[in-house]
Amino acid sequence: MITSEYRFSMASVSAQAGGTLPAAAALPLDEDQLSRFRARQIHTVLQLAPLTTLINLVNAAVVGVLFQAVVNAWLLAAWGLLLATLLGLALRGWLRSRVGGAPARCSPRAEDRAVRHAALLSLLWGSMPAVVLPLASPAEQGLIGCISVGMICAGGFALSSIPRAGTVFPLLVGVGTAVGVLRCGDLPAGLLLFMLGLYVATVVLSVRWTAASFLARLVAEGAAERQRDLVGLLLHDFEEHASDALWETDADGRLSHVSPRLSAMLGRPSEQLIGRPAGEVFQISPEMADDRVELNDDAASHSLQRRLSQQQPFHDQVYLFRTVDSGGLEQSGWVQLAAKPLLDTKARHVGWRGVASNVTREHEAQLHITKLAFRDMVTGLHNRYSFQIRLGQIVEQASAAQPGAGRSCALVCMDLDGFKTVNDALGHDIGDGLLRSVAERLSALLLPQDLFARLGGDEFGFIFDGVSTADEAGARAAQLLDALRTPLEVCGASVPIGASLGIAMVPQDGTSAEVVLKSADLALYAAKAGGRGQYRFFLPQMGARVLHRLSIERALREALQGDQLSLVYQPQLDLFTGELLGFEALLRWNHPDLGQVSPADFVPVAEDAGLIGQIGDWVLHRACLDACTWSRPLRVAVNLSPLQIMAQDLIGAVRDALQRSGLSPRRLEVEVTESVLLNETSTALSQLHALHQLGACIALDDFGTGYSSMAYLRRFPFDKLKIDRAFVRELVSGQDARAIVKAMLDVAAALRMETVAEGVETLEELHALHALGCKAIQGFFLARPMASTAVADFLDRWESHPTRLAVIDHNEQLIVPG
Repeated sequence: MITSEYRFSMASVSAQAGGTLPAAAALPLDEDQLSRFRARQIHTVLQLAPLTTLINLVNAAVVGVLFQAVVNAWLLAAWGLLLATLLGLALRGWLRSRVGGAPARCSPRAEDRAVRHAALLSLLWGSMPAVVLPLASPAEQGLIGCISVGMICAGGFALSSIPRAGTVFPLLVGVGTAVGVLRCGDLPAGLLLFMLGLYVATVVLSVRWTAASFLARLVAEGAAERQRDLVGLLLHDFEEHASDALWETDADGRLSHVSPRLSAMLGRPSEQLIGRPAGEVFQISPEMADDRVELNDDAASHSLQRRLSQQQPFHDQVYLFRTVDSGGLEQSGWVQLAAKPLLDTKARHVGWRGVASNVTREHEAQLHITKLAFRDMVTGLHNRYSFQIRLGQIVEQASAAQPGAGRSCALVCMDLDGFKTVNDALGHDIGDGLLRSVAERLSALLLPQDLFARLGGDEFGFIFDGVSTADEAGARAAQLLDALRTPLEVCGASVPIGASLGIAMVPQDGTSAEVVLKSADLALYAAKAGGRGQYRFFLPQMGARVLHRLSIERALREALQGDQLSLVYQPQLDLFTGELLGFEALLRWNHPDLGQVSPADFVPVAEDAGLIGQIGDWVLHRACLDACTWSRPLRVAVNLSPLQIMAQDLIGAVRDALQRSGLSPRRLEVEVTESVLLNETSTALSQLHALHQLGACIALDDFGTGYSSMAYLRRFPFDKLKIDRAFVRELVSGQDARAIVKAMLDVAAALRMETVAEGVETLEELHALHALGCKAIQGFFLARPMASTAVADFLDRWESHPTRLAVIDHNEQLIVPG
């Protein structure tokens, strides 16, 4: 009711006045203030009651004289009686206010009664033209129109201090008049209704504006009254006040009088305080300065001693003070001071008199709010907003100085490698704990002038203030990377983590905070694209690389919807039986503009963009559906990324793909890389065991190229080891490669695992693998990857050959291994 009207009115006045409402108008109003406003609204309306009653009676008399012969006498009398009753009620309210005085407060019900009174009165005046206009002559119709428009205007403005009443009255009278016009067939209804609507709209808008101005004036009066109260408090004896204390100084700013209440607040007798500079007793708050990123500001410029030297009145200034409790322990608190200078009879400054209020609780709450604005709640570091303010200050100072003489620094943007995997697999609590551990470990490496902030997610920012050379910045960045090479302890778990860093130099790489941040981000993109776990400096050409990467990301999102992804299949052969073991599904992307995009280019982009889950699900479903069309029940191998392994819904996705396609779980082989084992978590282990229990075969891809320890082979349920093509290529020419492959095969045999060699391209490589005891091969020598539609033809040709030990090379030649 009044609250919503008040807010509307304040918004209207603020907008019309250019947002220049008094400060008090923006304050929340309690019920006591609202009840006072209601009383003033109703009293304003009642003051006009005699005049409005007279106008109503005159208009009613005119209507009665004109239409007594054409309107039913009883109907006219009833109308007049109801009108007189309502006018009598209004006069009674006016008389009560004259005799007993206007009430200081009114409840919402009193306002509701005023609105109902206005509505009933408007219904009476609205019914009059609706009934009598069709019965009147043209001259009488003109008179009735004047009466109606006059009542609309007069009623709206008389009730404008109560917005609802001032709105309802002209609207209802206008509706009744419009009905009367429509009932008159001989009047130009369209034009009259347009003009009537225009008048009513003007009155309603004026009422709303007037009501808003009225309420704004009341708010301003309340603010002025509070200001007068404050001045009065400064002139009265503050010893009587429950929470405030009085203090005075001499012309030099030394305390000359301390009230007992202030002495008790500070925990010291007045004798120890008299003669001390007020600026020593009340100091600037270093906590507030820090949270407002004002560490480089001159605190003396905000001190109380500085304000006293300016000889200007002040109020609502918050300062820190030290107090001593009953046990003799020193504690801190916050005090709000207001004061005015004291002048002698010759207008010479002789000191200060002021009031002090203990606002420790309120100020601690304000500090907390300020901390929310400038600090990251998870790590306690500066947030992005705080970071950008400091960076903007440094860049501005560096840009304004002469070349070579300005301020310089290094801006470093850092992303944690693998954080999303940890966060998704282990939960947000572990993720937040990891962020806190990173912040704690890296904070120990910073200098006092450096700034460390969390910019969002797993992104951090550093400002190495005073660093002027790339070598110095690179050395500091290397320290950060080295600090994260050791796993972090989070909630009792050892969590390995790495980072990628991008570095921009100020002012060389930008003359604004936005440009420098963008430069560091581009360098960070380059570090991540180059293999992670490293730092890169910004180079101008990096922009084109990032744009290319972003174009790949955008195109990849379209590819998921545009049927641009496809699978090809490469067979695997048992060297000892000549049997086909199955096919590995390989992902391909044929873009209409970019052409064939290598998985090595788009898979990392998909992982960073969070698309790998959608792509992995599509590959899984497509491969299972294709395998069901083959003439033989061969296995289909599908690669899973580390992010898929750590995803909590992996088993559900595999089950769904098997159920929809009808493929037996034993025909599905999932391949994982050793990078999964770097995050040797219970989640990864449980996921692999669950896949194994489901019936799927689990293969370790690219064995020997990643994780240095083989102890995980005893803990993870692998069925097959795939020897990387890098070792296969060296088999013929290098004894070292033969020894390594032989060791891999021995390990697999001891652990009862199958082995498959990838990338076999020559007959010599095949013979070498056969001699070493490798069970199976895969590669161009056997067959190139083929489309799903070509698999059936390949199987037919394979079945038609009389020798099971024959293989088909890329030239369609039949070769029998020796």
